[in-house]
Amino acid sequence: MTNQTRLRTAALVLVALVVGVGVGLGVVGVGVFDDAGLLADGSASVSDQSDVAAASTETPAPTPADVAPSESGIDAAPTRTPRPEAANATWEEYRLVATFRNDDVKPADDPSAMRAVDRIFVEEGVPVTSGVIPYPGGTPLSEATATCEYLRELATSNPNTVEFALHGYTHENRSDFYGASEFGGAPYDTQREWIRAGTAELTACTGERPTTFVPPMNSYDRNTTRALTDADYSVVSGGSWFTEPYYGERGVFRADGIVHAGNTTGYVTDWSTVERKSRAELRADFDRAYRHGGTYMLMLHPQHFDTAKRRGDLRAHVRYVRSHEDVRLMTVGELGLRLANGTMKRTEDGWRVLEPSD
Repeated sequence: MTNQTRLRTAALVLVALVVGVGVGLGVVGVGVFDDAGLLADGSASVSDQSDVAAASTETPAPTPADVAPSESGIDAAPTRTPRPEAANATWEEYRLVATFRNDDVKPADDPSAMRAVDRIFVEEGVPVTSGVIPYPGGTPLSEATATCEYLRELATSNPNTVEFALHGYTHENRSDFYGASEFGGAPYDTQREWIRAGTAELTACTGERPTTFVPPMNSYDRNTTRALTDADYSVVSGGSWFTEPYYGERGVFRADGIVHAGNTTGYVTDWSTVERKSRAELRADFDRAYRHGGTYMLMLHPQHFDTAKRRGDLRAHVRYVRSHEDVRLMTVGELGLRLANGTMKRTEDGWRVLEPSD
């Protein structure tokens, strides 16, 4: 089964996961891209031509007919991926599970870079998890009315492509836990309240109740996981560089009653200079993960794609990852929920995923 076929059938068999990516202080009526790369009113989207030109030598983008139709409606309750009935599903083998995590979504004076990143994933039909900050700078996200309207429309138009995740509380460095952390080292009661308030704020803004948590600075502790399980979260996605010394595990594993899915690489190579990776370096990272099998998660931040060349590099890389038929693309939330409900299992060579039959 191809990735495009899975996208066509997902809306018929699986409940769409929590959605959302990109944000900005736009005006009401600004077009939001749906799963087929169309505007919400049905008209064709207009991509940044420089982005398309920069990626023109890569695998062609899917046509609207190849992508799942949009669904409408949102559910504020936590979603769960149902286990397909055995008669209507088959176990498919994959070498690698690939996810993209887009952190630091928040209101912005100039939302063009964020919306450009949205457009890339939606038009290419590649799932993405978007980490949204609920209290950026201490201000409730719901006060940014235009941003929340944009996110709600984006969610309604793209239920099979994007997922909202709770990205911390205010996204501040509050301790030196593993170098820097917002949550790590804080008391349990404090973390529980941050998660409760952040969840309520993100749900009020987007209409979607998140089940994925992305800690700022990629670090957290056992008080975090305790508070998350108490709040009915399914997966926490920090950094593999952190989970390896703290838990003795990298990538995807289960501990403290929750699935951990650490990013395996990032777009920025040096945070002191904010040096970005080239197209060749991005591909080399993926090829290395593909050779080993398991999981690949690229962490990125929309503000870093502020030029047509960088957006072209991202689009080309997304197409390159998508071109591998034995790579299963999914959001972080789907990854966690599938591991929790048994519709995804690790094998010696990769993964087995229970997929709806054609």
